Amino acid sequence: MPTPALGITHIAQGQSQKEVTANEAFDILDANVNIFFSASLGDADLTLTDDQFIKNGLFRFVGSMTTDRTVTLPGSPRRMIFWNETTGNFNIIFTYGGSPGVHQVVLSQGERSIVHGDGENLFKITTNIFSHVKDIETPINRTYVLDESAPKRYRVDRLIGKLSTGEMTVSIQIGGVAVTGLNALGQDSAQSDNSATALNFVDIGDRVTLVATNAEGSPTPLDYSFTLKCLEGWDA
Repeated sequence: MPTPALGITHIAQGQSQKEVTANEAFDILDANVNIFFSASLGDADLTLTDDQFIKNGLFRFVGSMTTDRTVTLPGSPRRMIFWNETTGNFNIIFTYGGSPGVHQVVLSQGERSIVHGDGENLFKITTNIFSHVKDIETPINRTYVLDESAPKRYRVDRLIGKLSTGEMTVSIQIGGVAVTGLNALGQDSAQSDNSATALNFVDIGDRVTLVATNAEGSPTPLDYSFTLKCLEGWDA
C-alpha cells in the first residue's frame, strides 16, 4: 500500500533489494520539497499530471494571458508554492479535479503564495492586510492604521501598490518602526512590487501602519490601491 498523500511505495515485509524502493522514495521526497516546475499557460487551461504534482515543490506559471486561466490539480493532499508570473494582468485559478470542494485559490498577476490542499479544498497560508486608501491630501505626512491590534503573529513580506495619479512616498511600519525594504518607497501610476529585505514580525497586539508622504504639487485627491502580503505563523 502506498503512502496516502504522495503515493510513495512502502517497503514490503521480506522484500529483496529494499534499497530500490527506499531510494525511489527518497528521490520523490527530495523532489517534492525542492524541485522547480515551470509551465507556460498562454491561452489555455492546464491540468497537472500526478508526476508533475508530486515531484515538484514550487510551481511557476508564465506566458501572456488574455483571460483568467485554471490550473487543475490531482486529488492529493499536500503543501506547495504557486507563483503567477504571467503577463496580461489576469488571474490563475487553482482547483482540484474530480469532486473539488468549495475553496479554491486565486492568484493575481505577480502574486506568489504558499498553499495547502486537503485533496478537495485549497487554502492560502499567506494573508493580505489592506487594499485601498482614498482621498489622500497633498502635501501631507499622514499615517493610516492597517492593523490596530494584530490578533496573531505574522511576517510582513511584500507591498504591491499603484497610485491613481501623481507621485508619493510610502512606508510600512510595525509599532512605529519602518519595515526594512518597505521604507520610503516611491509610488506612482505604474504598479510596483517591493519585498521586505529582512525578517519583520508582527506580534500579537502590534499596530501596523502605512505612512504616506506626498510630493509638493501633487494633484489631489489621490487614491492608492495596494496589497500588503503577509505570511502567517512564520518564525524564521
